[in-house]
Amino acid sequence: MTSEIKNQYIHSETKLWFALRVSYNRELKLQKHLEELGYETFIPMKIKESECKGVIKKELKPAISNLLFVNILPDEMEAIRRDPKIEYPIRYIRDYATQGPTIIPEKQMQNFMKISKMNNPGCIYLSNDDIKLKKGTRVRVLSGIFKGVEGIFMRIKRDRKVVVSIPGLMAIATTFVPPEQVEIIDDSEDDE
Repeated sequence: MTSEIKNQYIHSETKLWFALRVSYNRELKLQKHLEELGYETFIPMKIKESECKGVIKKELKPAISNLLFVNILPDEMEAIRRDPKIEYPIRYIRDYATQGPTIIPEKQMQNFMKISKMNNPGCIYLSNDDIKLKKGTRVRVLSGIFKGVEGIFMRIKRDRKVVVSIPGLMAIATTFVPPEQVEIIDDSEDDE
């Protein structure tokens, strides 16, 4: 194990969600390889429209180029990063506060994936610069398609939405969520 991974995770026997940058838009290729090895992966996808000769074509494409999340043991992640059979660079996305790789807590990742996997055109991806999460209130959705999702309740584009953020990377906002479908949760509740 190298010093690449924060010391507290070196001897972890628990799988962790790592955020990876895969060069040259090969995230789908690496995802397939990792899934064949039995690892859980996730790439946020988005329906993108393009027009060709007057015909609108809809395709499911990565929402953020070169981004891949993988749930894996730290030692196994290092072995894959150093595997000579993989002919393109795989880099950790850095957590600048700790100078280690970005590691996403399980609960936060599950909330993020639940919203993203719906491919709902009303859900929007946001950069961390697009939002000020401190202005919102932490909530849990009680009913509807986003039931169980926890995030920050805030107004975006004139609608009330629940935003799940992966600090330093990105956030995703649900479609409109009526206030009666959420409950405020205590800031002291654990995010893990």
